[in-house]
Amino acid sequence: RWMGPARVKRAIELLIEAGKSADPTALFSYANYPTTEYLLPANQDFVSFNVYLETADAFGHYLARLQNLAGNKPLLIAEFGVDSKGHGEEKQAEILSWHLDEACAAGLAGTTIFAWTDNWKRGGEAVTGWDFGLVRRDGSAKPALKTVSDQWGDFDSAADGVELQNPPMISVIVCTYRGSARIGECLESLENLRYPDFEVLVVNDGADEAVAEIVKRFPAVRLIEIEHGGLSHARNVGAEKARGSVFAYTDDDCVVDRHWLWWIAFAFQQNPEFSCVGGPNIPPPPKNFEQACVEVSPGGPAHVLMTDRIAEHVPGCNLAVRREAFIEIGGFNPIFRTAGDDVDFCWRLMDSGFVIGFHPAAWVWHFRRFSIGAYLRQQSGYGKAEAMLIPLHPNRFGDIGGARWHGAIYEPARHRGPDSFSRIYQGIFGYEPFQVVYGGRGDSIFEYIAGTIQWLLVACVLVGLGYFSWIPAVAGILMLLVSAGRAVRIGFGAPADREFSGFPARVCLSFLAWAQPLVRSFRRFAGSLKHTRLPTRFPEAIGPLFLPEFRWLTRWRHFRFWSEEGKTRDEFLAEILHGESRDDLLVRPGTGWEDWDVDLPVSLFWTLHLRTVTEYHEGENRLTRARLESRPTLLTVAWRIAALILVFVFGRSGELLNPVGIGSMIAVIFPEIFLVRAFIVGKSCLLRAAERCRLKRAK
Repeated sequence: RWMGPARVKRAIELLIEAGKSADPTALFSYANYPTTEYLLPANQDFVSFNVYLETADAFGHYLARLQNLAGNKPLLIAEFGVDSKGHGEEKQAEILSWHLDEACAAGLAGTTIFAWTDNWKRGGEAVTGWDFGLVRRDGSAKPALKTVSDQWGDFDSAADGVELQNPPMISVIVCTYRGSARIGECLESLENLRYPDFEVLVVNDGADEAVAEIVKRFPAVRLIEIEHGGLSHARNVGAEKARGSVFAYTDDDCVVDRHWLWWIAFAFQQNPEFSCVGGPNIPPPPKNFEQACVEVSPGGPAHVLMTDRIAEHVPGCNLAVRREAFIEIGGFNPIFRTAGDDVDFCWRLMDSGFVIGFHPAAWVWHFRRFSIGAYLRQQSGYGKAEAMLIPLHPNRFGDIGGARWHGAIYEPARHRGPDSFSRIYQGIFGYEPFQVVYGGRGDSIFEYIAGTIQWLLVACVLVGLGYFSWIPAVAGILMLLVSAGRAVRIGFGAPADREFSGFPARVCLSFLAWAQPLVRSFRRFAGSLKHTRLPTRFPEAIGPLFLPEFRWLTRWRHFRFWSEEGKTRDEFLAEILHGESRDDLLVRPGTGWEDWDVDLPVSLFWTLHLRTVTEYHEGENRLTRARLESRPTLLTVAWRIAALILVFVFGRSGELLNPVGIGSMIAVIFPEIFLVRAFIVGKSCLLRAAERCRLKRAK
């Protein structure tokens, strides 16, 4: 709370970098807790959490959440245990039993039981207040030891702990168009699937001879050759020829996990209301520079989740649907020949009342485009598909053409931690037990608009108007800088492969982050002009307009208070809230969404935010740090905007050095006078509160 999540996350990443430098072959992770689930280092190899939940339903739901936070990385439970002293030894065995069941059902990479023995020490002293061990202090076994040993058995993966009852026959349908370069590896992975009842169909769209020769090497695969009619048509033909009660679609550039169908069937079994199920599509490790950049660039195929288990959209490269649901909505729309078919299919499923499920363990490797040119052509195709979707689903698109999703988009290029457009609910004074990140799954409305072709066109027009006046030219240049800044932020923040994460890669990623929305929005805009509407609303304010504060005010910002009586920030904050209210200063606590504790409205122009933290030293010694941070009020913003307008007006007329012009320049920094007074009042407030609760001022 004191340093801020971003600095703490970066410190953890530096530790991981140091570890990988010492041992490049080792795997590193940060053992996280539910209380700080937003601390997800981008460079960790797998995601690990220490979780102690003692009801199976709550634990299972939280594992689904953690799987989605982990994204494309494996999830490990680094600690889970039960106190037999508080619950009893039989209850301990019972809880650990369902813990293993839930860990397997969630498709975890693994779990760790805390602990082996009750003989546990902390700081050299034996811990006797709880007994988490599988064996007692004398080494004798508890019932939990046999339960864990018998249940774990010889598991190689979580799928070994999941039982299927009456697994349905699944028809795996692979549609390919001139995909001879990739389909062989795909069919090899399908040949190795672990599932009792399935068939594989390859629909050779265009009857490519090279594809047919490869498919003949796999005698169990049924080859269906058709004239070229596009992706949707091929998928419908595959469904017509399929014998299964479930159709599972994947692409010729995918390599499926050997348990892929097992997890799809398990998702249908656990959730009978699901009519469609999907899972992650994960890019394999890149082999060259271009691949590495394309894999983490925005715009790739991604699932959209409305909850941790219910999806709004799953990509067609990993989509399974029940036969009856497929028939009821009429299959895929054949007008979509290369892209957009899966989006239309999922939206029509939802409109018909069907539920789309998601299971994080039902994953496939999905090769992205192998060159930058192919990637940009793909994005152009996506834009064309979106233009075709607009007249079919007008209510699902925004005012300038972009899809309006109700769920959260999960892309590997996205950060899995707090960013400038996410909020952490920290609770009053930061005491919320589980501090969850809300939002942050994509660009803000403003950032989205700043990447579109419409934004670029307006900026270019304004720059062109600079021939007549410099003011629109400045505005146009600022718009271009905003677009460039957005691209640089994405490019330098994307979690690129460590081998290809140097400065050239960051420059390339920034270029792709700039070009991708332009190419995509241009094709969408060009193909849907008659469907595009003018904006009816505008994004929220970018932020207040204010000048940097004077550095010499720092001495009024930071305070340290010492207590030898065990007094902490709690007593200090309580005294500020109640004591200052008695002194007619209308202080108020935060709502829990802020990263500060108390708001001090000390001036019409400024408000002060107080942030505190307590360090625990030996014995009853406590050091409480307090920091005052200023924020301008709306009056300050309005004042400065008016003053800057006057400066521009007088500067334009050449009268800036006149008394009125000089006065307008002084007016820009006039609120700074009140800022000095604000810090004086804030300092006085803190010192009075410290004196009342007997805290000593520390140097």
